[in-house]
Amino acid sequence: MPPPLQIVYSDNHVLVVYKPAGVPTQADASGDVCLVDLAKDWVAHTFAKPGAVYLGLLHRLDRPARGLVAFARTSKAAARLSAQFAQHTAQKTYQVVVQGRPPQPSAELVDWLQPSEGSTQVVRQGQGQQARLRYQTLAERNGQTLLQVALQTGRKHQIRCQLAHVGCPVVGDLRYGARAPLPDRSIALLAAQLVLEHPTLHTPLALQSPLPPGWPWQIAEPRWDAVR
Repeated sequence: MPPPLQIVYSDNHVLVVYKPAGVPTQADASGDVCLVDLAKDWVAHTFAKPGAVYLGLLHRLDRPARGLVAFARTSKAAARLSAQFAQHTAQKTYQVVVQGRPPQPSAELVDWLQPSEGSTQVVRQGQGQQARLRYQTLAERNGQTLLQVALQTGRKHQIRCQLAHVGCPVVGDLRYGARAPLPDRSIALLAAQLVLEHPTLHTPLALQSPLPPGWPWQIAEPRWDAVR
């Protein structure tokens, strides 16, 4: 069974939760309990809601990854927040531990990606969909690098695929070339920070994920500088 749901932020319009590694964001062929169902159960229990609970899922996070996932609690909030994600005005920042060292301390990666049998691969320019991200090196040690990553597009497995393509697979990510799994079969990819405009108050809402137990890079004060 997944651990109890960890709530990062909740009001009448927005719910942001921490997704543990191994829990699918949505229902899939495995039939395992998913984050959407856990979140709906929490709302129903916490607010004594009879009948079906409305929650609009605004974005997704790969099953072996962990971190912040946002939901809308009303249809109006869903429309406004979905527009922010579609227009990339909602900022998602990731903390990622990779094998090796990227070619540059910080850079923008631009590739063309195409799904391939459950994974994603880099293809020639003009094929597939363009994928862009920016990364910044935070620290290096023992053959690994701690990166901060900001997505500029939202493609399937984008961070995992693009970093592997420059020779730096995410630690634990066997699918994209990591040398060994992590003990809990997770990957070292954390959706660490989310900044969006509140759908009704129109004020900035900046949220930060807790650092997971067992995270392969324990640092006293993580940096959450904006990557532009």
